[in-house]
Amino acid sequence: MFLDTSGLLCLQYHTEPLHNCAITEYEKAKIRITHNYVIAEYVALATARKFPRSPSV
Repeated sequence: MFLDTSGLLCLQYHTEPLHNCAITEYEKAKIRITHNYVIAEYVALATARKFPRSPSV
């Protein structure tokens, strides 16, 4: 499974509409990979959506 920005956001924050779906799919995946650019974009997205910065980092 390639972890993308939106998927990571849904996985971490229970207030996201697809949180439960993200957890289900994440748990089913045997291999999970991402890229450092996705992580950098994820922190920016979480900050833009007013989520606390510390848990995002």
